[in-house]
Amino acid sequence: GFGPVTRLIGTTFRIVLLALVACLALVVARRAVEGAAQRVTDEPIKATLVGLAAWVLIVPMFTLIAVVLSISIVGIPLLILLPFALLALLLMAVAGFSGTVSAIGQWARRRFGMGTTSPFVDVCFGILIILLPLIVGRFVAFGGWTLSPIVFLLVSTGLAVEFLVWSSGFGAILTNAFSRWQAKRAAPTVPRTEPTTP
Repeated sequence: GFGPVTRLIGTTFRIVLLALVACLALVVARRAVEGAAQRVTDEPIKATLVGLAAWVLIVPMFTLIAVVLSISIVGIPLLILLPFALLALLLMAVAGFSGTVSAIGQWARRRFGMGTTSPFVDVCFGILIILLPLIVGRFVAFGGWTLSPIVFLLVSTGLAVEFLVWSSGFGAILTNAFSRWQAKRAAPTVPRTEPTTP
């Protein structure tokens, strides 16, 4: 029941909201965002596959944990920690999304020969690039119902690309966290030696 004008306004509002959230993530967790951007640049396919697997497994995993905790007396109080775990995963996904759009913005800036800009500009530029099919679809919708198949194709493409960006960013954050955990575990423990006196 929404007209093309209302949908265009809604899409514009969502783009602005995404840009604000991604820039806020860049301010609050810059190291994580830059690490995710580097991971996506180096291993885009691996990061995307890890993110897709995480999105698929996250609901069954939390359901299983909730069931296991609820049937044990010791685990019942731990159920209150599940919402905080979900919030932590959401923040990780936002940081990963910000890193991915930053990497896309940097790539496009180098591709078009643009000079060095602020990382916030890279984030906003990356968001515009991934949502470009969606934006074009909203404008094409003004052509009437005869263009509905084209509009559907453009909007679907835009939403699919956005989902892949969220997945790759989430996968990059998870991969970086696992790599840090592996590095700490594999770090050799150097025994302390007392200095010898002659």
